[in-house]
Amino acid sequence: MQLKKISKMKISYSIMAMPTREHLVKKIQNILGDIPVSYDTGKGIWDNRVKSMLMFDPNCEFHCVLQDDAIPCEDFYNEVDKIVTEQKAYSLYFGNRKNMQDIGLKAIENGGVEMDWLSWGVAIVLPTKIIPSLIKYWEGKRSLLKNDDTRIARYLKEIGMNVYYPIPSLVEHNHLEKSIIDPTGEHKNRKAFKFKG
Repeated sequence: MQLKKISKMKISYSIMAMPTREHLVKKIQNILGDIPVSYDTGKGIWDNRVKSMLMFDPNCEFHCVLQDDAIPCEDFYNEVDKIVTEQKAYSLYFGNRKNMQDIGLKAIENGGVEMDWLSWGVAIVLPTKIIPSLIKYWEGKRSLLKNDDTRIARYLKEIGMNVYYPIPSLVEHNHLEKSIIDPTGEHKNRKAFKFKG
């Protein structure tokens, strides 16, 4: 039985997914309840990211988009509420990249790290007030960027908004599923540096 959640910071949630991954969506919903879902309609990952961000509740201060291959930690909603306390961006996942190991090790002692760049799109929390301007920023711009999180990162850099990464991460990456961006499987180590599992 799912517990109803009331967020102190009023955070709304949505899932961005591929139609072929409905089984993963159901897994997330079994844990977190009936979160609205935006399915890719063949117009590309950015189109689906935009649709999922626009599912934000206008009465909420923040909106979290989970990708279909996210695995939430236990007591996910309360854990998110604990860290989302300021008007900044949040990435609930910090990956296990070699070049980030030192940052991750230092950040564990403080429970997380604030950086001036967004990496990883598994679970991103944004202030709802910036979502319309973020979308407008990319309207009509020709871009070769295939990663939706990189587009968000560039906009955040433009407006000078930092990103906070809780460590341990509040979501794990389902690394058993092939990456939509990199289906060849070249990025095999798609796991959290440390997961609150």
